[in-house]
Amino acid sequence: GGLKAILKHASEPNKRLSAVMSARHMSDARAIPILKLALKDLEDDIRLLAYSTLDGKETKINEKISQYQQEITLTSTQPELGKLQGQLAELYWELSYLGLAQGALKSYVLEKAELLALQSVEHVKAPATFVLLGRICLSLNKYPQALTHLTHATEFGMAQRHVLPYKAEVAFYMSLLDDCKRYLNELPKQPEGSELRHLQEYWHG
Repeated sequence: GGLKAILKHASEPNKRLSAVMSARHMSDARAIPILKLALKDLEDDIRLLAYSTLDGKETKINEKISQYQQEITLTSTQPELGKLQGQLAELYWELSYLGLAQGALKSYVLEKAELLALQSVEHVKAPATFVLLGRICLSLNKYPQALTHLTHATEFGMAQRHVLPYKAEVAFYMSLLDDCKRYLNELPKQPEGSELRHLQEYWHG
């Protein structure tokens, strides 16, 4: 939030440039929204630095995708193939989740991630892959399927606390407000000031 404020309001280009430099050392999920904001800056140096950093992150993920695709073509045995398909699904999901894929490309990578994850869980019942499938279907507005996958995640050993926030979101979009409230109530009390804590307080205030 502080870096975004600097990019929006700081009049000195050096301060805004420093904000972009700082974002380069953050996690991708936190850095990418800041870098995208910097793409709108009036200074060429700031825009170029933000663009090159974003391009580098996307290139790194695409290189990993190519690597897993090659490994999959050379693998025919299970569960090795299923594990590779699950890992590749995570990379496609990452392109969407991080905002590196937009519009038609976003739909493509989500559908690709869904297909690979479904192929994976046919042979490897990994709880994390079912959670991934739930999140993918949530992004694709496939709410009943999302709920089914999230339920399977807990059946195969995923802790409820990792699944309940997504179940609550699915229930909300399906207008199942009582279920949404129940899922948030079943979730352990979240840290003070967190988004989930605010949601819990809103629904049970």
